Amino acid sequence: MVVSITVSTTKILLIFSVCDTDVYCVACSACVSLGERNRFMGASAQNQLVSNVKNTIWGWKKLIGHKFSELVVQNEIPHFTYEVVEGRDSRIGIQVFVQLCMML
Repeated sequence: MVVSITVSTTKILLIFSVCDTDVYCVACSACVSLGERNRFMGASAQNQLVSNVKNTIWGWKKLIGHKFSELVVQNEIPHFTYEVVEGRDSRIGIQVFVQLCMML
């Protein structure tokens, strides 16, 4: 199986190729929500923006290629509902808080 991922300004396009003749295309919004027990992507993650504000990640693609210390990044940070932190070598990190529970 071959998976191709294309990131545009508003969508993530996933193309799955099982063999030469079967190709499946899935486009979803570039939004991810991490809940206590569930993970959501795309439209279902956008629905979580109201109930799971701190752990729903959106708009992150505009930060790609920038350093944390750049003015454009510092101007964007107040608009996000999640934590944007400085990583190693002035890279941009996104911090979420997810409680892990193990079921035995």
